[in-house]
Amino acid sequence: MGYLVVTVSGYGTVPAAANAASGKLAGVCLDQADNTGGSNGAITVTCEDGTYDFLNDGTHPCAQADVGATVYASAKDTISNTSTDGPPVGKLVEFLATPDSPNRPCRVRLDVVGG
Repeated sequence: MGYLVVTVSGYGTVPAAANAASGKLAGVCLDQADNTGGSNGAITVTCEDGTYDFLNDGTHPCAQADVGATVYASAKDTISNTSTDGPPVGKLVEFLATPDSPNRPCRVRLDVVGG
């Protein structure tokens, strides 16, 4: 699985608290890309929607009670239950609190804007 990508002012970026109000989910990136030091729009990546398992935020973690609620991207691979942590990415459809999934317990159905 790739990382979450959001668009801000028409360009893709990593989700964060700084773009909580302005970021719109583009999806999970399917390509490897690094535009460090590059200008906006210098590279293109392919993103897709779907249902994926993500890390749980350490400060505002999701729990079983959050299933069905909107969740937010606090980092490129991490989900929070608090809107100020990052832009909305979709609904928590399952909380996997089992020994089989200790690293990625948040199963999220992505809600891609325009998707």
